[in-house]
Amino acid sequence: MGFCLNNLTNTFKWSLLVLVLSLMVPDHKAFAQEEENQEAVEQESDIEMDPLLINLYRGQVNEGILIIRYHIGMADDGNYGDVNAMVPKIIATLYTDVTRLARLRFRADEPVNIKLLDVFMQRSLDKVVGKDKAEIFIDAAVVQRGSL
Repeated sequence: MGFCLNNLTNTFKWSLLVLVLSLMVPDHKAFAQEEENQEAVEQESDIEMDPLLINLYRGQVNEGILIIRYHIGMADDGNYGDVNAMVPKIIATLYTDVTRLARLRFRADEPVNIKLLDVFMQRSLDKVVGKDKAEIFIDAAVVQRGSL
């Protein structure tokens, strides 16, 4: 009987030690929640957009596809909701305007003029959301030969 009581005491000691150690370890869920809150604040200042895919033609022949990866940054945090609500119109306007530009200026065998594209896309964005409310940031612009 003494052996069982001694064993129970050791078990109790280990349980108490585990309990104390678990109370000393910080709560990972609290840290995860804090990180999610910071990410939410960061996300409200930028809108990630799906890539624009623009066909490049020379005459009637499809030479390639211009692929533009970009995001929209807010000039003021209060503009996020307004600009986010206009995303479908922004995409339609950018697609139309960049397609027109691509017919005139871009070729599948030439590098993409990023400065021209940036200025042009910014003007298109300004037409939809208003001047100085948001800014276009081009992450990448490449030409893929052939079609999808």
